[in-house]
Amino acid sequence: MAVLDVDALQKVTYFSKGLHVPLHPLEIGSYFFITLTAVFLICKNVWIASKENAGRLTETDFVTDWTFLNRKKDVSETEWVYWQNWFSELFPFLCVFLILGKLVEWKYYRKLVMFPGQPDVEIRYYFLMMILSMANLRYTSFCLERCSSLKEKRKETDAASITNKGPMQFGLIDLLCYTSYLPLCFSGPLITYNDFKDQVNSPKEGWSLSRIWRHSLGFLRIGFWALFFNFVLHHFYFTSLAFHLTVIQSLSQWTLVGIGYCQGQFFMVRYIIMWGVSSCIAQLDQFKPPRGPKCISHIYLYSEMWRYFDRGLYSFMKRYIYVPAGGSRNGSFLQLYASAVSFVYIFFWHGMTEHLFIWTALNFVVVSIESLAGKTLFFPVLTDIWTKKMSPQNVRRFHALSALPTLLASCIAIFYFMNGKEVGTIFLNRLIIEASYSTLLILIVCLYTSIQLGMEYRRYEYFRERQNMNINLIQSCQMELPGFKAHGS
Repeated sequence: MAVLDVDALQKVTYFSKGLHVPLHPLEIGSYFFITLTAVFLICKNVWIASKENAGRLTETDFVTDWTFLNRKKDVSETEWVYWQNWFSELFPFLCVFLILGKLVEWKYYRKLVMFPGQPDVEIRYYFLMMILSMANLRYTSFCLERCSSLKEKRKETDAASITNKGPMQFGLIDLLCYTSYLPLCFSGPLITYNDFKDQVNSPKEGWSLSRIWRHSLGFLRIGFWALFFNFVLHHFYFTSLAFHLTVIQSLSQWTLVGIGYCQGQFFMVRYIIMWGVSSCIAQLDQFKPPRGPKCISHIYLYSEMWRYFDRGLYSFMKRYIYVPAGGSRNGSFLQLYASAVSFVYIFFWHGMTEHLFIWTALNFVVVSIESLAGKTLFFPVLTDIWTKKMSPQNVRRFHALSALPTLLASCIAIFYFMNGKEVGTIFLNRLIIEASYSTLLILIVCLYTSIQLGMEYRRYEYFRERQNMNINLIQSCQMELPGFKAHGS
């Protein structure tokens, strides 16, 4: 195979990371306008459908909450309602935990406050399963880290070097501290044991005005999203609409698109709130839980959805399943095998139902296609096209078009995941199989513009992390990638 020159290799490496040259501001502006207009129209359709079909929906799906809005609130999303009720019962115990923890922390070793008694309150079956699932992940992480540590010790012959490495502790108290740490115990996010142990023993930051302000902003941010989420549920009944087959079959195609969009956005917001509350409390103990979900509107590759939505679960899968099964550095076959094993575990862990099988199978196919497509970028024949035959702007446009099929497939997979087999099949038939050419064309145009905006946001993240934390999105739109000078348009 021919060896790529340094300039071509650098450019293709950027492309493989989703980094491309800037486009003309008018072109980016048109993409933003089309996307914003489409989102407005499909959400308007959901709002209208919510009003028109309120009488056809199940009465128990609604409660009177904020009376000044003169609208009932959709409470058919059981996970969110259960979590709210459970958190309200758990909140006093969290307050006691934090107060006692800070008092003990003044004089005693930090680990002593990591094992409080769990509140003896009645919880619903759903949350029992959720807690057991999270506990399963933590037990697995603890046990695999212990096995790995014992294996390393057998290889080690120099006792001094063992001491210098500071081996992990794997006693019963360590296990209980890790699995029963109250703020993260019930909803996550997940921290693998190696990170948990490092954070417990890390240097502690003293209290200061800047730290108090940082924590306050974190709680205010979560509070804002909780209020906003509650407000939206009074006007948009996308969850309840999706539970009624006769209603959802009667809705227009663009209303279905709106329901799918709203479900995705507020699935993300729900976990921003759930994980955000737990993370903010854990940060008071100077833990650093995984960051919350990245906005799914900025993600157009499904492999990145796994990487940036549930970052804790992704770290777990990568460390204990994907890399041991082969990873990405041992050839394409082992990479596909490792990916398949990972998704089999995901299927098992989430519940092994038929719609979850469809979801995980589509996930595996989409992620595998994206991975293999990324490797083809480095083929000399194609590299010559990307770097010499096409302008960088056209390469970006072509790659956005290439991402359309997998993005569409990933959307269908999410519909199955959130709504079950019957409703997921309705989405598939109405939006893809039975859709008119005009509907498909409009859908493709809207998805293409969202991909371009995702590419632009990727550039913004790159410049923000690598060059200037204070840069804004408009400034990044005009910046060139280091060592990459665009030519022609």
